[in-house]
Amino acid sequence: MNPLERALDLLRLARRPGTAAEGLAAAKLLAKHLERHRISAAELEAAGQSPEGFVMDPDPLGCWTRIAPWRVHLVHGLCRHFGVALYRERRGRVVAVKLCGRKDDVDNVRHFFAWLDSETTRLCREDCRGAKREYRRDWCLGFAQGVLDALAKARAEVTAEPTANPAACRALVLRQDGARNFMLTQLSNVTVKPMKGVDVNRAAFTMGALRGYNQHLGKHLTAGKEP
Repeated sequence: MNPLERALDLLRLARRPGTAAEGLAAAKLLAKHLERHRISAAELEAAGQSPEGFVMDPDPLGCWTRIAPWRVHLVHGLCRHFGVALYRERRGRVVAVKLCGRKDDVDNVRHFFAWLDSETTRLCREDCRGAKREYRRDWCLGFAQGVLDALAKARAEVTAEPTANPAACRALVLRQDGARNFMLTQLSNVTVKPMKGVDVNRAAFTMGALRGYNQHLGKHLTAGKEP
């Protein structure tokens, strides 16, 4: 079983309804598995054994007339984590978000975003039933941040392992810069803009962040054991 097939198996287990503990444990294993695979790939690349380069993904990650702040935050965070650049392509009133990076990294962003986009919407309906629109928006923003924090923690744990190659770990951190530079050589009239900050309801954000961190990559879980 190749690394991507293994990752997809873990993702399917994490998505499966009715197995909360298994889903949490699988999501944590998924993040660590992907980090170990990416470090190994970076080692091969540094040794000149990997011909893979950056690609412009022709298919949009998504198309929206108006993208919610939490989706913006989530996709930017996933791209930063997996070393992928992104840009927006306007099609009339619709904006298409497109990706640039190594194929495995782009696939990781796609799989995580599809999963987390669905999970955020579903869990917001459960946790914020009867709440006002602004509260739901800020809860979703917090949820996205919680997931990104959990991914960052999984990376920190993997890079701290004795077998992790420090040079490969540093290369992964810089990979988004390489993808962005490649993207700018392929496109004209593209500028990289920072995300705009938004005022949030701190209570809603905090509740969402706790839910996001514990729902997907909770540090207190092992397979088959309830939190």
